[in-house]
Amino acid sequence: MIEGGDKVNTDNSKLKTGNSPVPEAGWTTPAEITRVIDGDTVEVAVTRRIRVRLLDCWAPELRRGDPLQRAAGEAAKRALQSLLGADSGRVLLQIPSGEGQQLSEVFSFGRVLGRLFLGDGREVSQLLVDRGFARREK
Repeated sequence: MIEGGDKVNTDNSKLKTGNSPVPEAGWTTPAEITRVIDGDTVEVAVTRRIRVRLLDCWAPELRRGDPLQRAAGEAAKRALQSLLGADSGRVLLQIPSGEGQQLSEVFSFGRVLGRLFLGDGREVSQLLVDRGFARREK
């Protein structure tokens, strides 16, 4: 697995690249993409595989809705696979946490709620929204 996967990063100053966003304080670790579930959920390997529900990213569902919505969901999934594959599946996983919040408090339907950052510092959710594959709100 990825070295340092269980360490908490509180110094995000080294992560900034140009005008790219810097992950806010929280649990941050390098992660490897193991599977794209749909347009707004991925599975990553840290010290074990976990599902990550991307924050601020609502892509059409693959298994619900009319055929047009499901087709849009497939397009969002392919866009996410393309974005993540361009970085060889290596990302920075950031799970926001408030003061005193436990990691167990950031789970939703068996998935961690978090953000993914590409090697160049770009946030995956924002890229999907900017390219029209997802919305920031439900």
